[in-house]
Amino acid sequence: MKDAKLGDAWAWAVIYREMAGPVTGFLRVRGVAAPEDAASDVFFEIARNIDRFSGSEDAFRTLVFVIAYRRMVQDKHSLQPSRSRLADRALDRIKRDVEVMEPVPEGDMTEEVRRAFETLTEEQRDVLSLRVVGGLSVEQTAEVVHRDIGKVRSLQRKALAKVRRLTPAGVVTL
Repeated sequence: MKDAKLGDAWAWAVIYREMAGPVTGFLRVRGVAAPEDAASDVFFEIARNIDRFSGSEDAFRTLVFVIAYRRMVQDKHSLQPSRSRLADRALDRIKRDVEVMEPVPEGDMTEEVRRAFETLTEEQRDVLSLRVVGGLSVEQTAEVVHRDIGKVRSLQRKALAKVRRLTPAGVVTL
């Protein structure tokens, strides 16, 4: 982080390599019209304000997704969001009691899982997208969406139950 603050290109390359995929994936599954452009906006804002940041890597990751979340909200106010795209293999990785999830790229998804994901409330989609695609912990997700940890866990549990209920047996095993 210190090297990125000093403007070292290699440090920025590491940050971008580790964060660009999850940020772009989150923006894509949340229906941002141009997720790559929005991700670029996120990283531009980070670069512009990095001097003000102090904290751990987890705090930095949370900050990145706070900015991405705000960018997603801006996009929703300006355009009709496109269809959500969340890989069923990503949903397969989620477990209710897991505190930290590895970020997974969005990808091939059955039509049944796509339709089930689209029936979730906005808050449920936010939580599931941040947890699955962003790879954030429950605590980080709570900070991004400005909810307490219990509410995030509840939203996740309800979202997963709904996805399970609306998809054929064997398509999603959680």
